[in-house]
Amino acid sequence: MRNMTHRTTHGAIIARQPHVAEPARFSAIQSIFIQRASHAIEHFALRADKATLADAVGAPTDTGMLIRVLRDVAVLGPSVADLDPEAIDLAKEIEHCDALLRRAGRTYSVTEVAQLLGISRQAVDKRRQNGALLAMRQSSDWHYPRAQFHERETLPNLPEVVKGMAETGPWVTLEFLVTPDTVLLGLTPREALLKGGAARDQAMMSVRG
Repeated sequence: MRNMTHRTTHGAIIARQPHVAEPARFSAIQSIFIQRASHAIEHFALRADKATLADAVGAPTDTGMLIRVLRDVAVLGPSVADLDPEAIDLAKEIEHCDALLRRAGRTYSVTEVAQLLGISRQAVDKRRQNGALLAMRQSSDWHYPRAQFHERETLPNLPEVVKGMAETGPWVTLEFLVTPDTVLLGLTPREALLKGGAARDQAMMSVRG
């Protein structure tokens, strides 16, 4: 397509480039999600008081900001809860999982685990598939809680723990590892596994039921 031109008031001729459509930034489903999410956020913003919003925007991440609003039952109120009765419970669950990850020291990527253990990425994947490593899936990636490692190795008896609790899921397994237990005299199972001896035996008894 040839360029078009037009003349300015001073007589100069300026070339006008043909319009070229920019590539779509979002897919159709992404656009629908963004539109609906925007409506929900606007709904919260209009109904929340200033103190609640101030607390929410104080979160270090955008996701954390949304969680703080969702978890506040006073903000959600009956009207929002009626729209989605599971919203409050979901927000609390997300916040609980985030708290677990903080206690676990967050996570490693598959590349970081490979470097830590001195093995290949493929070997890390194989250990995960065989139940020798604890991992959480996020989109197409796997994330490995740091609490299952000590120095440059995995915790003693880790495969037995992961396999023994496989039916409960990775989040329950992680919670087990990082939560103090009165049976272990206040130690977390992670600490008991590292301590060894009777403490480790007691922790493994809990895994075996």
